[in-house]
Amino acid sequence: MTIPEEEKAQEKEQEKMQEKEEEKSWAEKTRRDPLAGIIWPVILIWLGLAMILDRFGLLASIPLLEGLSFWTLFSFGAGLILLAEVVIRLLVPEYRQPVGGTVFLALLLMASGISRTVGWSVIGPVALIALGAILLLSSLLRSR
Repeated sequence: MTIPEEEKAQEKEQEKMQEKEEEKSWAEKTRRDPLAGIIWPVILIWLGLAMILDRFGLLASIPLLEGLSFWTLFSFGAGLILLAEVVIRLLVPEYRQPVGGTVFLALLLMASGISRTVGWSVIGPVALIALGAILLLSSLLRSR
């Protein structure tokens, strides 16, 4: 083999090693953070449950859900699931990650879900209070 061929072979070998390391790190990450693999399937299950409740007219038969539409129920519930993820990430050190985007998405889903029943004049201040409380909790836990 000539020198340029040896260099090319070494480069290819290094690329293969890097790809294997990336695959390992992804597998390790999902193994260490099972929460990431649980949240979206739980949201899909919630979507299916909300569809069943709507399809069979059960929303009207449950006093707490009476008058709610499918989309209201689904988006509010999905927002609650995401907020549960945020709380777990803030309280459990092994799962701690930045949560700003998840908080924003959760509050947006919840606000869009209850906007028809409560109104934006109430949702805005409540969303600000919730966002502030979560950021405060995040800041306090980070300083430990």
